[in-house]
Amino acid sequence: MATYAQEESTRPSPIRLCFVEDNQTDVFVFNKLLNKLNAQAEKNKAPHIYTPTVINTYDDALKEMKKNDYDVYFIDFSLDKHTGLDLIQTAHHIGCHGPFIILTHHDHKDYYDASAALGIYDYIIKTELSPSVIDRTITYALNRKKIENALMLEKRCFNHVISKIPYAIVQIDTDFNIQRLNNAAPHILGYLDKDLEGGNIFDFFKSHDKKAIIDNFFDPNIELISFRSLWRTESGEERTIFWDCVRRYQGLDTPRGGGFVFIGKDMTQDIRIDYDESDEDGDSLDSSAEGFGNLV
Repeated sequence: MATYAQEESTRPSPIRLCFVEDNQTDVFVFNKLLNKLNAQAEKNKAPHIYTPTVINTYDDALKEMKKNDYDVYFIDFSLDKHTGLDLIQTAHHIGCHGPFIILTHHDHKDYYDASAALGIYDYIIKTELSPSVIDRTITYALNRKKIENALMLEKRCFNHVISKIPYAIVQIDTDFNIQRLNNAAPHILGYLDKDLEGGNIFDFFKSHDKKAIIDNFFDPNIELISFRSLWRTESGEERTIFWDCVRRYQGLDTPRGGGFVFIGKDMTQDIRIDYDESDEDGDSLDSSAEGFGNLV
């Protein structure tokens, strides 16, 4: 005899659907298809059952979206004096990020383009709706959302590590202008953020051979560029920075990818220690650091 706990564990878990639609005929059709789908799910002992909540107006939909209580949102393209795209755009601003699925009677390429720009998961013609289409669309949306949430967590963890790491992390555009820096960069490089952002990174190098280094960034066959430079701080101090530089790719039509990430470590003190221990006669810093690579 099955226990209550065992019975509970075998019951299908509800997938909460928000259906934003002001046409009662379309509401009737959608609910009828869902009932067929749920009947099939119960017969085949599927793990999920779909429970819809119907919202008829744009304003009521926004109130519901603020709650973030739903697993998937089906939204009619035409709502009151607004569109479903207007609703989704506003939903993003109030902290609701779907997954969103647009339903419409019209098949138009412009709608597809606009939907993709808003991160809408799917765009379905109402005449093509069936239990299998609804089931497949929901399954895809939930799986995609799960992957996106995992990637977002990974990105947040990565950004946290980047913010704490004791190296200068500098994002550079394709013209070598500084776009973003991590928390450690201003301390290591001896400038405030506002004094670095927008400047060309090579303008801060004390260099006798910048061109040879820069040429490497135009070679598409080189993925990792490593070099050592003398860096002049705002106070005029010279520091020895070791750089590893990697490409950022943001589109196939971008000539040099999306720019570069410069990862720099201040090795000034390490080289001074090595110099103090190995040569008491006072060779130059350049001479004592020759073993560490080329100096810009």
